[in-house]
Amino acid sequence: MRSPPVIVLLAVILAILSAGCAQPKVQSVHMSWGEVSSEYTEIKSNVEVTNPYPVSIPLSDVEVDIFMNGVLMGHGNAIGDTTISPPSDTLTLSIKLINDRLVDWWVSHIENGEETVMKIKTNLVFSVLGYKLRIPIENSNTFQTSFLSSVSPEGASLNIGGVKAIEVRDATLKWGDVDRSRTQIIVNAVVKNNLPVPIPVKFLEYEISMNGIKMGEGKAVSDTVIKPMKSEAVELVMEIDNSKIPQWWVSHIKDGEKTTVSITTKAGIDVQGKEYSLPIYTYSYEFTTNLLGSM
Repeated sequence: MRSPPVIVLLAVILAILSAGCAQPKVQSVHMSWGEVSSEYTEIKSNVEVTNPYPVSIPLSDVEVDIFMNGVLMGHGNAIGDTTISPPSDTLTLSIKLINDRLVDWWVSHIENGEETVMKIKTNLVFSVLGYKLRIPIENSNTFQTSFLSSVSPEGASLNIGGVKAIEVRDATLKWGDVDRSRTQIIVNAVVKNNLPVPIPVKFLEYEISMNGIKMGEGKAVSDTVIKPMKSEAVELVMEIDNSKIPQWWVSHIKDGEKTTVSITTKAGIDVQGKEYSLPIYTYSYEFTTNLLGSM
């Protein structure tokens, strides 16, 4: 039981806190990744808080919410002792980002031009003599990815009988529609027929992987015919299965915030009754993030 002088002092401190004078302040925040599982991704935060008073200040609770582009991703709380001793003390927080909510974040991220604002909002809840006072803390970081902007397509061709029969030029990728179930990537290319015979395109197919995880694949029948000695525009709509976004996220964090993206597209063509596989676009590239870097 606290002695009367300490109770009086705590009452005075409460009055000062309520008036907004000489409040405890956050001196520094250091964040790092903690446990990563299929269900959640943990962020560990060490928060140094100054205490301007001669006695320790009890914290009854620490409330933490994490948002990504306004999407509530999870919550956190303090681990261990939450009493702030003078002149400063360190609070350890465990913040758990719920992986099932990553699909909603992904949709917002793509719709926002591959940009995300991550915010961690914390309330230090003081409890003195039955009164509670919340002091808010907010940490934020804006990060970008480059799933498609890192792509530098190169031309492809198919030789038949020692002759460059078909060429693929000007391949481009762009985002299409995105919702909770799928994300479209649209491939456009120009295919040139260097032969004196028409070339029917029978089908178009693709495969997308991220860190070795197959994110999407498909095959579509085509009725395009490339006239002799002419060029024809070809379009392929690929889809990422958004249900696999949490699985990719886990791999990205575990690999040190690094992702290798591989995209392969090809066309099945018919040259005078014989079928060939024409690569339209084949590319592999890597991107990194630093999600906690400026927090």
